[in-house]
Amino acid sequence: MRELLTPKLEGLLESLASLTQHRIDCVSEPPDDAVGSFVVEGTTGEIFGYIAITTDNPIAASHESLYLQLAKIIGDEIELRQQAHSLENRFRLIDKQNVELAAMNRALAEMAYRDPLTNLYRRWYLVEQFRNELTRATRYGHPFSVLLIDLDAFDAVNTTWGQVAGDHALQTFASLLQSS
Repeated sequence: MRELLTPKLEGLLESLASLTQHRIDCVSEPPDDAVGSFVVEGTTGEIFGYIAITTDNPIAASHESLYLQLAKIIGDEIELRQQAHSLENRFRLIDKQNVELAAMNRALAEMAYRDPLTNLYRRWYLVEQFRNELTRATRYGHPFSVLLIDLDAFDAVNTTWGQVAGDHALQTFASLLQSS
């Protein structure tokens, strides 16, 4: 159990041992040869170990009360550090999940913005961008132009040559638009 103690608690144990002239040990199992043994447990009842007191004289009531308080302080400290460690792990997991969620949201936004067949922007994205660009052009007094393209009678391509050929025609047209 000694490895669970912080340097401050170690120092406190050494100071108490010096003041009381008792040998104070922190052990994992209940001691057989100690004059006094005090359970170190957390508020949940988990037992972390024991404070074992070895001395030639009986333990005074004031010292016993002190050791009981010390055992409680040590138990609370260990439990708090375990809880803090658990919270740190949870925060790391939440941070990791937030990064993954942000990446997924970006991917979903991209999927929502673009048509999967042509990779061209979808209508609602263009409407949003139209508003932004119109506002910018108005603010700075720049000219503003919009080009609308309609593929007339495109249904005839699908009807005549089939949907696969129509998809290929749309992809080719979209590629030409993006490259010019």
